[in-house]
Amino acid sequence: LEAERGDAAAAVAALDAALPVAREVGDPSLLALALLYRATLPGGDVAAARAALAALGDRLKVDGRLEGHHGLWRAAGDPADLAASRRLLDAIVAAAPPAARVAMRERVPLFRAVADGRRGLAGTVR
Repeated sequence: LEAERGDAAAAVAALDAALPVAREVGDPSLLALALLYRATLPGGDVAAARAALAALGDRLKVDGRLEGHHGLWRAAGDPADLAASRRLLDAIVAAAPPAARVAMRERVPLFRAVADGRRGLAGTVR
C-alpha cells in the first residue's frame, strides 16, 4: 500500500521486515508474495522472486499464482508473466457464478489491473 501511495521507502522497509517473518512462519504464499512485491521496488531481486514463484507455484492457490505473475510482470515487464496472470484470471472468473463475472473483472483492483495490463493497482508503482 505504501508503494501505491508513492512511498517506496516505507514499502521497502515494511517488506524487508516481513521477509524474515515469512521465512520463519513457513507460509509459502506469504513468502512468495513478499518477495514478489519487494522485487517491484528499488533494490528488489526479480530473480529471487521468480525462483520463489517457480518453487512454490504448485503450493500456492490460484489467486496467489495470479498475483505472483502480475508482480513479476510489474517488476520485470516480461509479457509472458502478464499472459500467465491473464490465463489465471480467466480461470478464476470462469469458475465463478455467471452473475458475478463482470463485477469481478470490474471491481476487484488486482483483476482489473491484470485485465487492463496496468502495472499497479491504482497506477504505476515504478
